[in-house]
Amino acid sequence: MNELPKEPGPYWWRQTESEEWHPVLIVQRHTDLLINDGNSWMFLRVWRHLQGDGEWVKMEEPGKRKCAACELLVREAERMNREIAILRNPEEEPGECVWKYDDGDFKWDTACGEAWVFTEGSIAENNVRFCHKCGRRVKEGHE
Repeated sequence: MNELPKEPGPYWWRQTESEEWHPVLIVQRHTDLLINDGNSWMFLRVWRHLQGDGEWVKMEEPGKRKCAACELLVREAERMNREIAILRNPEEEPGECVWKYDDGDFKWDTACGEAWVFTEGSIAENNVRFCHKCGRRVKEGHE
């Protein structure tokens, strides 16, 4: 497909007459589409103006992707979509991820199985609202 994508998701993109494909992530923000090419976020229409014409291919179903960067893009897209859904419909929030502090290792253990360390301050002092792994709203738990 040579037209700009009209829906969010992970895509392969290559410039016209190039053999090299690049993974990119497109997300919806209000009425605009934004793109991340691994370097920065930009409005899709501006990015296309800078990059020129090219070919777009929507990435395949999970498990059929061929690169680690693609998997990271897909996970990031899924996380962002969960956050956007929560912000649009806070009453339909998909639950919370409880973080408990581990005094022995000076880290926060998350309900979804990850760990997070702050060099200074608490969850609130570091403005953490969503879990970096599962995307659910963070709640501080106590042992």
